[in-house]
Amino acid sequence: MQNDMNLFVASIQKCYPEVDAAVLQFIHKWMTSPDGPPWNPRAVNPQQKVTKYKAGFFAYAFAEILQSQFKRGEIFVSVSTSEFVWMDNNIPYFCDGVHTEQTSFIPCKQLTEQELNNLLKTQG
Repeated sequence: MQNDMNLFVASIQKCYPEVDAAVLQFIHKWMTSPDGPPWNPRAVNPQQKVTKYKAGFFAYAFAEILQSQFKRGEIFVSVSTSEFVWMDNNIPYFCDGVHTEQTSFIPCKQLTEQELNNLLKTQG
């Protein structure tokens, strides 16, 4: 398990050397722990878990968890994909590490409550 985490962190740091390893370790632990995401980890394979967690409400909730855990950063939404990320030091962290699609992001605090609710309802 520790080796899997080290590989996960190293693979992302290879492309994004400025990432925070502690954040990636937290993401890996959360996504692979039975106490993490709100589903039975024995019911689906790990890739299905990540795919499900990218859906609107879950991705937003995960961004809130990261913000709460690390006491910094801000929640953004992707302009092109409408996926939620936790942005910290200009790095868009996502449930599978770092959001890698080339896109612009909008801070969620700039959205109206109705716009945010629409994004949360239309995904997942």
